[in-house]
Amino acid sequence: MQKVLITGASGMLGSDLPKIWSRFTSVMGVDLGDFDITDREAVEKYFKTIRPDLVIHCAAFTNVDGAESQADTAMLINANGTKNIAYAAREVGAEVVYFSTDFVFDGKKGEPYLEDDPARPASVYGKSKYAGECSLREILPAHYIVRIAWLYGRHGSNFVYTIRNAARENKELKVVDDQIGSPTFTVDVAYHLRCIVERGQWGTWHLSAEGETSRYQFAQEVLKNCGIETPVRPVSTEEFPLPAPRPSYGVLSNQKYFKECGRKMPHWKESLAEFLHHYAL
Repeated sequence: MQKVLITGASGMLGSDLPKIWSRFTSVMGVDLGDFDITDREAVEKYFKTIRPDLVIHCAAFTNVDGAESQADTAMLINANGTKNIAYAAREVGAEVVYFSTDFVFDGKKGEPYLEDDPARPASVYGKSKYAGECSLREILPAHYIVRIAWLYGRHGSNFVYTIRNAARENKELKVVDDQIGSPTFTVDVAYHLRCIVERGQWGTWHLSAEGETSRYQFAQEVLKNCGIETPVRPVSTEEFPLPAPRPSYGVLSNQKYFKECGRKMPHWKESLAEFLHHYAL
């Protein structure tokens, strides 16, 4: 039986993985209190003690806007931390799953991104995550780089909770209508990731919800499912500036996943309705 170690186990995605993976294998979740991924010696010592077969690396600096003013910290965690994970995994013969992001692309392609499209991150966050990708490719052949996008889930802050709560407190919302992506439910990622790992084909994969939408349309769908009638007004990114640049088009193609694994991720509307019905109304 595989022994699976999940880093960042208290995070949005990391907290959902054990619920699904523990049905099939031995799972151990760790977080900052167990070891610091930026301390290579501590990581290697822990791995030699636990000796995992597979490491699902969820621990990351995920504050997209905060990374613009905390570039050193973002790079330390997302790039150097991942490098330490890769070295430690190589020492014990473990595979590594590393979650990356649509932010490694500049959003100018205008059609869904494939795994081998050139990475051109515009934000510090995107650059730090791509640096993590590069380190993993260089150090550990036995890797799965899994890019995800517009993630939401039961734990932690996310766009769905933000919109729902804001609509309950305000008479009107303003949401950008010129950023396009695929809202993706953490549970779907956790479940479908098993198919990729079982396939055993190392490399880069995209795993996001089917379909695409704007932030504005996403917000409308959230409120419709919640039965909240607060009006939403579309605005441009220029009217709603944030510290970090966002890809204007960050849709990831799941063609490789469908071709190699014979499965499809659920459509974003289907998963959003399920999430809101069970967890967020």
